[in-house]
Formats: sequence, structure tokens, C-alpha cells
Amino acid sequence: MAVLVPVVRPFILFIGSPELLSMAVFGISMVAVLSGGWAERVEHRRMMVVADVVRGGALAVTAAVWLAAGGPLAWTLFPAAFLVMGGIALYRPAMQTVLP
Repeated sequence: MAVLVPVVRPFILFIGSPELLSMAVFGISMVAVLSGGWAERVEHRRMMVVADVVRGGALAVTAAVWLAAGGPLAWTLFPAAFLVMGGIALYRPAMQTVLP
């Protein structure tokens, strides 16, 4: 977490706003607290697949809303950032336990 925020911050601030950065950090911090324990209890590959489905679903729903609205809507970025960063927080510990 301490390494991720300084790395992600310039990209999000370049693209969006401080609010978008706060949702991304909130998403990863809410899940990161529990993800290590979950990675040990749940089958690793299943957890990685679920995390990828959550991230892909968030992006697909965001794209569908944008297509239905006829253009990008700023409010859709906040839940998408929350879910994508939460999915990353689930994926990373599971991936680290699978790799030798």
C-alpha cells in the first residue's frame, strides 16, 4: 500500500481528480486488510479468477453505461476505480502464493 499510492497517484491525478484517487485508495485499502487471510483460506486460482471477473465486470458495466449515455460520465469512474482497485487487492496475494 505504501508503495502503490505514490506510484498510482500521478497517473490518476493526470487523468482525473483527487476524488478519483481517494476512491481508488479507499477501494484497495478496504480489501487489502482482509485479502491476505482470504488468500490462505480460499483456493488461490479461484480467488484470482473472481478478482479478474470483478475487475472486468466493473469495466464492462462502465463501458455499457457510457455507450447507453452517449458519452463518458464522470460519476461512473468512482465505483469502477473502487472495484478495480479492490480486485487488485484480492488478486495480488493470491498470485504471490501461487508463484514459487
